[in-house]
Amino acid sequence: MSKPWFGPRKFGFGRTPVSWEGWVCVLLIVVAFTTLIVKFF
Repeated sequence: MSKPWFGPRKFGFGRTPVSWEGWVCVLLIVVAFTTLIVKFF
């Protein structure tokens, strides 16, 4: 079984990336939202 991409946070609620695949997902989401914001505003 593969390692999960996101795991529980040490403080607060939600999930945080625990593998390189999770960090790639976060980076792609940030780039996508930044592109949308720059394009439409």
